[in-house]
Formats: sequence, C-alpha cells, structure tokens
Amino acid sequence: MSQIANSRESLRAEEGQAKAAGVPQAKAKPASKERSEPKKAVPPPVKKAATPKPGGGKTARRRVVFQVAAEPGSEVYVAGSFNGWEPDKYRMKDKTGRGNFERQIYTTPGPLEYKFVINGEWVIDARCPSWVPNTMGSLNSVIEIR
Repeated sequence: MSQIANSRESLRAEEGQAKAAGVPQAKAKPASKERSEPKKAVPPPVKKAATPKPGGGKTARRRVVFQVAAEPGSEVYVAGSFNGWEPDKYRMKDKTGRGNFERQIYTTPGPLEYKFVINGEWVIDARCPSWVPNTMGSLNSVIEIR
C-alpha cells in the first residue's frame, strides 16, 4: 500500500508542476453507475395544410370509369389530359374475357380529354358524343367531370 500512496503523491506533484507551467489538465470523471439518458421524442413531420381552391374549400376528386370493347386478349390503355397523354400508364382490364375493357381513375372536376390505345393504335371513344380537335390532326373524346 505504501507504493500506491507514493504513486499518488508523485502524481499530485506532477499535476502541481503542470498547473504551475500553465498546462491544461484533463479532469477525471468520477466512477458512477451507468444510467441511460431518456431519449428525446422526435416530433412527427408537419403536414402542409391544403391550399384552398378559389371559391371555397378543397376540390374533391371524382371517380371516372372508362369502358371500351375490343378483341379479347388485346392490350388496351386509356390516356388523356389526366395523365399527360402517357399511352401505357393506365392499362384497362377485361375481367370477363369477352373483350369488355374497363378502367377507373380519380380526377378533378372540369373538362377531360382522352383516347383509348388499343394494340398500339390511338382510338376515340365511339360511345362519347363530344369530340374536340387535337394538335395531331385528329380528334379526342371529351367529357365534363362535375
């Protein structure tokens, strides 16, 4: 034990000399029981409020069902102003296998121009009574979504 006491005394003497010389000393942390710090709760992300539409509240989206007849086994899509005229984004399904293709979309109210793409060929909706000319020199089917 006397060696330990001597070691402590020599350490204290060295610390005193270092202090006198202006050398900063690291402070020893007292031994303590480990305790877990409580974790800070992370707040949930803030959702942006919906921007009100002119004339009132938020505009509700409306369901639109497109239907077209084509040969069973055909590849049929619907494209239009609601999807940037992407010809292969909204594939239509023939649930019965009899050539009755159908697709449901949700869109905002207003005029909606569209065409069907059947096996790569752009086709107007023969059952739609309203058509408008397009920039390609043909017609688009148009309906009013309310």
